[in-house]
Amino acid sequence: MTCNTITIDSKKIRFNRHNDLVIIDEKVFADLVCAEDTNPSDELVDELCLKLKCKRLAVKSKISSDDFRTPNVRLIRGHDLWVTHKDNGIIYSLDASKCMFSFGNIHEKLRVSRLDCTDETVVDLFAGIGYFSLVFAVHCNPRVVHSCEWNPNAVEALHKNLQLNRVSHKCVVHFGDNREVCPIGVADRVYMGLIPTSLDSLRVACRAIHIKSSKRILHIHENVSHFGSKTKEDINKVWTDWALDLCLKVNQMMSSIHPNTKWMVEVLQINKVKSYAPHIDHLVADIKCNLHDSYD
Repeated sequence: MTCNTITIDSKKIRFNRHNDLVIIDEKVFADLVCAEDTNPSDELVDELCLKLKCKRLAVKSKISSDDFRTPNVRLIRGHDLWVTHKDNGIIYSLDASKCMFSFGNIHEKLRVSRLDCTDETVVDLFAGIGYFSLVFAVHCNPRVVHSCEWNPNAVEALHKNLQLNRVSHKCVVHFGDNREVCPIGVADRVYMGLIPTSLDSLRVACRAIHIKSSKRILHIHENVSHFGSKTKEDINKVWTDWALDLCLKVNQMMSSIHPNTKWMVEVLQINKVKSYAPHIDHLVADIKCNLHDSYD
C-alpha cells in the first residue's frame, strides 16, 4: 500500500510543540505516512509540516533506559533540535534530542520565584537544565546558587541558560553525582526537586546545610499516594502525615551528621505541584531545621 496524501486533523493528533518544532510519536508518524513508507517523500513531510504549522518536525520513540532518561528523538525536517522556551521572565534552551523540558511545574516555579533569598547560599541538588536554579538566580536575589547535575547534556544546556539569562556570576555548577560533588556546610536552603522521590539524597542535603545559618530550609519533593482516601480531609491528612514523617527523617539525619546536637524540625508549608497519576500527587514540603537554643 502506498500513501500520496495525509489526512490529518491536528487537533486530534497528540504532539509536543516547541515554537517552530513539533515532535510526534513514531507510531502516529507511521500511521500518517503509512508504515510501509520508511522514507516518506518530501511532499508528504511538507504537507504534514503545513498542517501542523511547523518548520521543524521530529519523531519520538520510547525514552532511553539510561540513568538520564534521555529522549529518543529523530529529526525529520530541519537542521537541529535546539529549542527555547520562556516563562516567568526566564529563558530555557535545550536540545530536545538530549533533554526533556518540564511543562508541568509552572506553579512551583512561580511560588519559588516569590521567595526572598536575599544574600542566601542556595544548593540545587538536581539542577537539570536550570529549572529551579535559574528561578533562584533570576528572581530570588541569592548570594550564590550551587547547581549539582550529573547529566552532561543537561549541564551543557545549564551553562548556556545561565549565559542567556545573564546570571552566570550567581551560579556555580557542580558536574557529577551530588553525593560526590555537593559542597558541605554552605547552604541556607537546599532544593530537592526530584521525583518520584528525592530522599535518596537526604543525607547530601543535610550535610550541605550551614549549621549556623538562620534559615536551614529544605524543599523536599516526592510523589505521595493517597489511594483509599475518600474526602479532601482524608487527603490532607495523608499529606500532613507524609510531611511529619519527613521531619522525623530530617531530624534523625541532622543529629547523625552533627553529634551532640538537638534539633526541632518543623513543616513550614506543603504544596501540591501537580497530580502525577490517579491517587498520586507530586508534593513539595518546605522543612525548617531549628537548632536547639543551647546549641545555636
